[in-house]
Amino acid sequence: MSPSRIPKSAERAKAGPRRVANREPDGVLPAALARYLQQLAPPRTKLVREMEQVGDQLGFPYIGPLVGKLLAQLVMLSGARTAFELGSGFGYSAVWIARALPPDGRIYLTDRSPENLERARGFLERSGDHDKAVYLQGDALELFEQHATESLDFVLCDLDKERYPQAYDAALAKLKVGGLLVTDNVLWKGRVALRAIKDPTTAAIREFNRKSQADPDAMTTILPLRDGVAVTLKLR
Repeated sequence: MSPSRIPKSAERAKAGPRRVANREPDGVLPAALARYLQQLAPPRTKLVREMEQVGDQLGFPYIGPLVGKLLAQLVMLSGARTAFELGSGFGYSAVWIARALPPDGRIYLTDRSPENLERARGFLERSGDHDKAVYLQGDALELFEQHATESLDFVLCDLDKERYPQAYDAALAKLKVGGLLVTDNVLWKGRVALRAIKDPTTAAIREFNRKSQADPDAMTTILPLRDGVAVTLKLR
């Protein structure tokens, strides 16, 4: 990004993620490349398309089909049986994860909003995966400490960004060796790379990225898909 695009003041930095010219609206890829990847992807199911419409109508961000497919693929590759979402919203990511879990798998959904959890319940019932789901209302990290075992296979982190460093420590403590932590929005529209941006949200994501890369007990790769997805493997 050219220097002319760097915010000139702290006030602009606090305004939230900016749309960057020639970038996809919700990510860091060039718009043409994002469209190309979308065109390559298999057609989305009617249910997934409906969920995206709901998210758009509510103004509620969701991971999108490219990251959704990545989540499902990682669940299948890792052989995960237990998954825990730190922040579930209305259930978009949970539908992708639950679909990839085995018939006796379990996914824990968390959200502060009972309305969001009720929407998620309805979508998972329609997807045929309701029996795999546990719905927990309240603070995601508090619920994680209360309900997560020490042998989780898979954790998705998509909660308040200021809490990402805390979520990293919590997740690694409960994941089994070989388990995966997947974290969304770790490139934050490219803001993490701009030194002039120092708002608390961007700073917390930078700290998460630093912590995850420096951890000798884990291996993390950041994929520049959509808004940046970090995949962390617990080594020991």
